Amino acid sequence: MQDFWIEIYEHIKNKASQTVASCIGIAWGIFIMIILVGIGNAFESSIMKLFADFNSNCVEVYAGTISMPMHGGIEGANILFDSQDIKDIKNSINEIEYISPLQSTWSLVRTFNCNGSFEIRGVDEDYFKIKRIKIYKGRNLHFADYKENRMFVMIGENVESVMFHNCDCIGKKIIINDIPYTIVGVFGSSITAPNDGRVVYMSTQNFMKSLDNNPKFSSFLYTAKNNTDIKDLVKRQIGLNHRFKPADDKAVYISTLEEQLKAFDSLFSGIRYFLWFVGISTLVGGIIGISNIMVSNVRERRREIGIRKAIGANPNQIKMMILGESIAITLVAGIGGIVLGWIILGIICIFNTDPDSVLGNPVLDMQTTIFSMLIILISGVISGLKPAVTAASLQPIQALQTE
Repeated sequence: MQDFWIEIYEHIKNKASQTVASCIGIAWGIFIMIILVGIGNAFESSIMKLFADFNSNCVEVYAGTISMPMHGGIEGANILFDSQDIKDIKNSINEIEYISPLQSTWSLVRTFNCNGSFEIRGVDEDYFKIKRIKIYKGRNLHFADYKENRMFVMIGENVESVMFHNCDCIGKKIIINDIPYTIVGVFGSSITAPNDGRVVYMSTQNFMKSLDNNPKFSSFLYTAKNNTDIKDLVKRQIGLNHRFKPADDKAVYISTLEEQLKAFDSLFSGIRYFLWFVGISTLVGGIIGISNIMVSNVRERRREIGIRKAIGANPNQIKMMILGESIAITLVAGIGGIVLGWIILGIICIFNTDPDSVLGNPVLDMQTTIFSMLIILISGVISGLKPAVTAASLQPIQALQTE
């Protein structure tokens, strides 16, 4: 084994400049592949985190316009949901886990010395089990607040900044439509919902009392137990209440988080394949360079090969000698590219300290690293295969006659 590496070293030394140039090509190809895949993984991870604000089986239902009426329904009539729709869905569909209306309007919010216009949302308690709110101060609205109809609200971080100049506002009051509300919590925004910082949450009862006597709303959210698909059941129940056929696709619009996740997963699968293609294409130049070096080595070592054959070396031994040299050179260059890629990714992680950055920390899993090593080995075999076959086919007499 030691003689094997000594032979490789001697041959590399004789063609140092060409070998180094080809090794750089291999290392650069692997390096580019590692960087592209690492950054691609980071971007995918960051995008998938955008959906972490909602339960994975969250379903959003939006009111539309009736186009297929039944039982006296009116074609072209606009649909608005009400509390009876929510009750009927809960009572008729056992698989419902959480469900909440979402009422929303913009209103003037005041304190004794400041005012601003913000979005007010009226939701039920279940809403906070469907959407995960990041509470920075205080607490969330909970069951007792709804049961006792307490005049409590949660405000976004931007509301706190504008109305209280970032001072602690827990327990203080804001006035909405001349009604005072006590602040019990402050929450933050996210990349998917950057405007959430300008939102005030209150109960649906208080929303109707303060801002809108109309108990109607245009959207609601729900989750199903065991991630069961109950979209058709929900739509059928709404159709019974509002008199449109279940096949009416314009009456209500249903959007599921799972469908969005599947769409993004398909997108990122395509991106991954493209990044691997780019990396492997870059590697091809290095493979060609190593192959040219091995062809040149075989040409210059014809007499040596002839002597080896004359003293008993068989064609397979000659093939393994050339292939082994090609694989060894490629392996050293490829490992160098992997190590350099890991170092660069590590440096990016050190400087990428923003937790809300669109680009997460670029990482490579063990599977990707192993696959990269496999590509390096295959590259070595491809680089040395033709020169090895050529060397093995040489006749001893012809090889020994080479000047």
